[in-house]
Amino acid sequence: MNTNDKLVFDNEYIMFSNNYLTSERSENECNLIESYFSPSVVHSILDLGCGTGRISKGLHSRGYRVTGIDWNKTAIDIAKSELNTNSKLSFEQKDYLYLDYQSKFDAVISWYTSFGYYDDISNYDLLGKIHTAIKKDGVFILDHPNRDFILKNFQKILLERNDNNIMLDEREYNVRDGFLYQKRYFFINGKEKIINYKIRLYSFTEIVGLLKNIGFRSIHGSDENNNDFSLKSKRMIIIARK
Repeated sequence: MNTNDKLVFDNEYIMFSNNYLTSERSENECNLIESYFSPSVVHSILDLGCGTGRISKGLHSRGYRVTGIDWNKTAIDIAKSELNTNSKLSFEQKDYLYLDYQSKFDAVISWYTSFGYYDDISNYDLLGKIHTAIKKDGVFILDHPNRDFILKNFQKILLERNDNNIMLDEREYNVRDGFLYQKRYFFINGKEKIINYKIRLYSFTEIVGLLKNIGFRSIHGSDENNNDFSLKSKRMIIIARK
């Protein structure tokens, strides 16, 4: 079951994320994603947890047919606001657990920590539905925080500013269940808003084991700079083929 508030990535978060999810960063990340597959083979992409559509739109501009899904209505409304009705780009507000695609996409991407918001059984079930959604020989690309790096360099408090507004995270890692628990405070125009959420931080070995059990093959790990995955990697990017 999902215990997270789906408003955790609502208007307030979007305002702060614009500070660091820049167009230049999105362009670089689309380059990285493209490097993991052959454009001559991949034509259709599912962007799982697309947010406001920055990666979906970037990949679409390169000629791919892209479907973006996110559970947050505010983010999806923003993503849809600039859509051309004749484009090969679509967005849908949907809970990931209700994915029902059958061999529809050449690639599925879960980018920038869009995975891990459910319990272990539900997360595993989601990976199975992703496998079902991918065509034979298709690819799944998962971008997730490197748990070992986070724990080695753990920061209990994270703070982000936007003019005089503040987003502050109080974080605690539970070694018993593997979840990172976060209490997020927004202080915007003198008003306070508090949201609690958690995310399962999987190790590389755990994720690879889950993907192998489901039926993925040729599983490879890299980092945010396309180097081999290591303890020093801030991000864990896993590429798996069906």
